[in-house]
Amino acid sequence: MINTPCARTLQATASIGETTARRKDDTESIIARADKNLYCSRNSERNCLTLS
Repeated sequence: MINTPCARTLQATASIGETTARRKDDTESIIARADKNLYCSRNSERNCLTLS
């Protein structure tokens, strides 16, 4: 939680999909794999990181 100057509380969560570039990857395959991991994280739970 973050306290803001106007005495309100801001609550945030994060879901992250991450990947590592492989030798035969192009930009599209890297983005597709990271996107797939992001949606896996979002469907799993809050504050989740998925790697591949």
